[in-house]
Amino acid sequence: MAEFFFTDPSTGPYIVNCPIKMAEALNAGHALLPHEDAYMSAIAADSEMRREHLSMKLDAQREAHSQVAKGYNLTNEQLAAEMAAESYGATGGDQNAIYESILARLNKEDAQDETAQLKTVAKKKVCKSVKSWARPEIDALIQKNPKAVERAMVVLFNRQTADEKAAEYTKHHNNRGFAAYAARSGTYYARWVLKGRRLTGHHLAKARKIALKHSRQLVEEANSRGA
Repeated sequence: MAEFFFTDPSTGPYIVNCPIKMAEALNAGHALLPHEDAYMSAIAADSEMRREHLSMKLDAQREAHSQVAKGYNLTNEQLAAEMAAESYGATGGDQNAIYESILARLNKEDAQDETAQLKTVAKKKVCKSVKSWARPEIDALIQKNPKAVERAMVVLFNRQTADEKAAEYTKHHNNRGFAAYAARSGTYYARWVLKGRRLTGHHLAKARKIALKHSRQLVEEANSRGA
């Protein structure tokens, strides 16, 4: 029995094997394919078109799904089933395969969205955790907290150049470390603290004055470290 190969713009390629069906296909304006190879090529092209349609449909459905204002909220399983049912001519095994493919894609997109959201939240937390210090805040800490004074001596000492540390006086006018008048005392206090000792009495008072005089540098140091 002879077979005739046709393609319908709505349903895709198909085969008829009787003259009556052939006449009906021609009357309906369906294209007659010259041979089986053309029929197989038409099937491949039709399948690709269906996949593109499904992809576009899925994107549209996902966009609608994400809008709470639309008034409904489908699960991935429900959305995948709906999309598979709406696919061109998908029945039986084909529809099940389309359902599994769509569901896998939805789940993958959700995982990617969740990862992106977690990264955004983490980044915001990091940004919020970074304190930006102002000079009045540093001055207030120095005034009321002896440990802040001790740390200030060490910070200023560490900003001295190596030769200034060794000589215990300021050689370079670079606005870093102790001013010339405070270099010897500041270096002494910093080394005292670095040995695990505490500043007390008039030494603490003098170190506090030095720290307040240099608090601009202390602000720079605090903010550069994200303190």
